[in-house]
Amino acid sequence: MLKFLIFFLALIAIGIGLTLSLPKYKVESGNPAAKHQYTMDVDTLKTPLPMSRYFLRGPTPPDALFALRLGLYSKVQQATQYAESLSLDTPVIVVKAMDTHRDWYMVFLGPFDTIEAAEEKKDGLQKRQISATLMIWPPKPEKDE
Repeated sequence: MLKFLIFFLALIAIGIGLTLSLPKYKVESGNPAAKHQYTMDVDTLKTPLPMSRYFLRGPTPPDALFALRLGLYSKVQQATQYAESLSLDTPVIVVKAMDTHRDWYMVFLGPFDTIEAAEEKKDGLQKRQISATLMIWPPKPEKDE
């Protein structure tokens, strides 16, 4: 029993010594809001729009804005992790959309005032090996509703 007690006390002393030798935890300085490099569209979380509203088809209205879809994910955690990993100079937004079978979380870059501005940004992203799909932003309500 005495050997067990000595062994146990030695094990605790070693554990305390190792714990004290660990580096100190550093708190990140700066603006805590700067940690998140994206915005979550809360309205679409409550009421997701059909994914078809984001597609470019036919002539675009003169007041249309454009976006680049950088990712499409089935889980919000996947979308937000990807959005956090990006370090871009243009706003990144995570939007919830639905198709006939399920909900999706899309990571967008934008908005852009013109297709040309969006295409120019898309070319720059491709040089950084980031894939992007041109889409309309924000989706306009359809007239039949």
